Amino acid sequence: RVHVILVDQTDLSNGWATPVPHNVIEITAAAPTAESMLGNTDDWLRLVLTHEYTHIVHLSRKRGWIGGLRRVFGRQPLLYPNLFQPLWEIEGIATHAETAYTGEGRIAAGDFRMVVGHAAATERFEPIDRANGGLVDWPSGNTPYFYGGHFHRFLADRYGASAIRRLADETAGRLPYLGSRAYKAVFGK
Repeated sequence: RVHVILVDQTDLSNGWATPVPHNVIEITAAAPTAESMLGNTDDWLRLVLTHEYTHIVHLSRKRGWIGGLRRVFGRQPLLYPNLFQPLWEIEGIATHAETAYTGEGRIAAGDFRMVVGHAAATERFEPIDRANGGLVDWPSGNTPYFYGGHFHRFLADRYGASAIRRLADETAGRLPYLGSRAYKAVFGK
């Protein structure tokens, strides 16, 4: 079960999701403006719900001995290894899913593709620490979505859509902060 809360307290279109202590999604009822990076959709609610529900499915995964510990100790945050992944991975999976499942979304948007395309053309990619967020300069808080979304789209295109699910399952059975070996297990590199 997932509790979905619609709020109408601001004109800022946004949403968030968490699996602890319960599965909750909160969505602001305000649709994005046309110039927003979120504006590539005919159905804002469907897009944001897809993005946030992907967070619930991804972050609440459990596998192996961690699943056993969760059955014993319940919904303890440390027993949700995917919560401790880098922001570019958490947001990247959800940004990839919003486009893959709706046919719209940010990865399909020209302005969104332009940022990563320009970085590729000029060979000036952001380093991984900056791609994880915390930037005050352009592209600031959008960086994990840009880089993570396109990286996960690359993985899905190259290794098949099921590779994203296998990656989420693999990281769900590892200790927090030690999920990077999951890439080798799933992709062989």
